[in-house]
Amino acid sequence: MEVSSATNLVLLVLRAATGLTLAAHGWNKFFSGGRLPGTGRWFDSIGMRPGRLNAWLAASTEVGAGVLLAAGLVTPVSA
Repeated sequence: MEVSSATNLVLLVLRAATGLTLAAHGWNKFFSGGRLPGTGRWFDSIGMRPGRLNAWLAASTEVGAGVLLAAGLVTPVSA
């Protein structure tokens, strides 16, 4: 089945938008709002202890996975 260049362009835009949104969400945990301490307190409040460690892991994963997804480097793994 042939995939048109228009389809490829749409998939590129969707992948980039999703990846950058994910990375921005993680970046926000590090540098905006309640930052890591606030996110850690929230994790603690819902029973995910240790909250600070979980906040750091969540933020790191979101930034890393978002950048890799936007760059197209992890899409073969999910396919």
